[in-house]
Amino acid sequence: MPAGELAGAAGVDGMSEEEAEEEVFFKFVILHAEDDTDEALRVQDLLQNDFGIKPGIIFAEMPCGRQHLQNLDDAVNGSAWTILLLTENFLRDTWCRFQFYTSLMNSVNRQHKYNSVIPMRPLNNPLTGKGLPLL
Repeated sequence: MPAGELAGAAGVDGMSEEEAEEEVFFKFVILHAEDDTDEALRVQDLLQNDFGIKPGIIFAEMPCGRQHLQNLDDAVNGSAWTILLLTENFLRDTWCRFQFYTSLMNSVNRQHKYNSVIPMRPLNNPLTGKGLPLL
């Protein structure tokens, strides 16, 4: 492939033109435990359809085939709000605890993310008062 074609195919910051077009800024991302995907979908539907907060995404819908940390960074920085779905399953999982603390630190260390983390206890399987982490 000639050098001119290669440069044209590699859009901005090394991304292909298709990847650059697919980038969407979400109003919110819901971080949740794997076992709580149904509850995360219910909350996503509620926010988008009943309250008109669109577009939103749950973490389970992030692109496959990429590193987990890159997906987490893209989810948190590619959305206005990060909703932490605090269920009994959430803080039992090491990966979820990592997401929790990373999101909180990101909101403290990055001025544009200040006040962007929303801890939420859903209707189904909420984290009990004694299990809530100290914020």
